[in-house]
Amino acid sequence: MCISPPRKKSPLERGLYRAAFDGTGFTRVTKDEGTHAAVFAPNAAAFYDTYSNTATPPRQDLYRADGSRIAAINENKVAELADYHLSPMEFLSVKSRDGVQLNASIIKPPDFNPQKKYPVLVYTYGGRTLR
Repeated sequence: MCISPPRKKSPLERGLYRAAFDGTGFTRVTKDEGTHAAVFAPNAAAFYDTYSNTATPPRQDLYRADGSRIAAINENKVAELADYHLSPMEFLSVKSRDGVQLNASIIKPPDFNPQKKYPVLVYTYGGRTLR
């Protein structure tokens, strides 16, 4: 099994996949969309998964190697998050001046009205500039 092969669904998430040594039978083991970090038992019969997504704080669960859940270890429910009335994060793609598709995300106000103008906070990942 491997964590994060070439992203099957999206470069914005990381899942656990399995395949035969010859590459056949490539299937996703983790079901929830988001980010998974698995640690396997020495006999590979089970794994401990830390999972999160944009709306779910990191939680830990114990799974069988086939992806069926054995137990919740730490659900990490944060009831106080509901008090903030957060809107879901939306993912989109933005084309740069030179035609490169860039991943982006946006969080709109809970009472978003497309007819209104809103202040914008932009976070730019600097990364490495290629010339």
